Amino acid sequence: MADEKLLQIIRPGVAAWNDWRGKNPNVSHPDLSGAYLSGVNLTGADLREANLREADLSRANLTGANLNSSTIRWRIKSPLCLANSLFSAGRGGLQWRPARHRDRRKGLASAV
Repeated sequence: MADEKLLQIIRPGVAAWNDWRGKNPNVSHPDLSGAYLSGVNLTGADLREANLREADLSRANLTGANLNSSTIRWRIKSPLCLANSLFSAGRGGLQWRPARHRDRRKGLASAV
């Protein structure tokens, strides 16, 4: 689960988060796993090496965010903006797997 201290830093806005990242260069792999970040404006966020597994990023704006070496695994339930975001391929590579099933309750396809 996400580190509550980190959630208190990122939720108010990207400026505070990026400032914290700049002042804490020794912190690698910030744990935001399972974090509820739905609808949060993360434009330009320094999320390099962040653990975002199972984070709810629905309706989040990640335009221009640095996602290099981040661990990301989520289901897209609503629009997600990734324009001009930075990605890097790791050992497993950067992969996009299209929807394999439909959510029968909502009639929406889900990425897995």
